[in-house]
Amino acid sequence: MKKHYKVFGLIASVALFASCASMSTMQTARTTHKGEFATGFGGGYVKTDVEIGTLDTISLAAPFMEIGGRYGITDKLDVGAKLTLIGTAGVDVKYQFLGDKESMFAAAVGGGMGYLSISSGDSESNLVDLQIPVYLSLHPTEWLSIYASPKYVMRNNFWKSGSTTGTDMSHWYGATGGLRLGKGTAFFAEYSYFGNSAINKPFSQFTAGVGIKIR
Repeated sequence: MKKHYKVFGLIASVALFASCASMSTMQTARTTHKGEFATGFGGGYVKTDVEIGTLDTISLAAPFMEIGGRYGITDKLDVGAKLTLIGTAGVDVKYQFLGDKESMFAAAVGGGMGYLSISSGDSESNLVDLQIPVYLSLHPTEWLSIYASPKYVMRNNFWKSGSTTGTDMSHWYGATGGLRLGKGTAFFAEYSYFGNSAINKPFSQFTAGVGIKIR
């Protein structure tokens, strides 16, 4: 029975990373202009292996879709929200502490939270991610940006199986690197790679999408 709880917890943890509330960046270090709104949509593909005990390994791979938006509180501070197919919701805030909307280099720091609830039979898992990302970006031209985002995620898994309940915590760490092509409307393509304290195998994700500025 204990093994059943462990298997369900591992699959639930990986399921949350199949959403981009925890993995994708889809933005540079520059924040949204004060009073302006930006939206975006896209999708991608995630893959990882989950080891069960010492002999079994489950390979997990799946496509996903996402939609999100950001709003500029000030020229240095914005907030965002994102929804991902399989039902994950996420919110975050980003503060740009280096550079401006015209500088070649920009850096920012942020914080966010992601949530997912999944169930299977009499088992249920509610996962809450607390995230600390750093954003770095280079802007050689108006239409080209290169960005990277190292990120730490603390994952809390509140699970229930039958009459038994429990809480598991794990730590995820990795980075996303990508390109932004375009001005007001831009195309994003990025790759993410993460390790963790719960599953021996790393997690990788490719994401692509379109971002649109709305004044």
